Amino acid sequence: MVSVIREPADEMTVEELIVGSLGIAGSLLVLALALGAVAGGVLVVWHRFRPASRDHLPPVSPSFTDVSPTPPSPPR
Repeated sequence: MVSVIREPADEMTVEELIVGSLGIAGSLLVLALALGAVAGGVLVVWHRFRPASRDHLPPVSPSFTDVSPTPPSPPR
């Protein structure tokens, strides 16, 4: 009988493990930043081109001052 002995696999050192994990974490971070920038850009463009709506409730804040012009009073 002949048994074939495989060559030992190269072991990964601690330094290679750390560099590999930082590479994966860095690429995920870059991907998250890119997707966040795209989503933010879409929301900004959508907000700019969406017509303003007057049917929203006014803000509930004691420091809010209404800057809308007052309607003219009816003639007497």
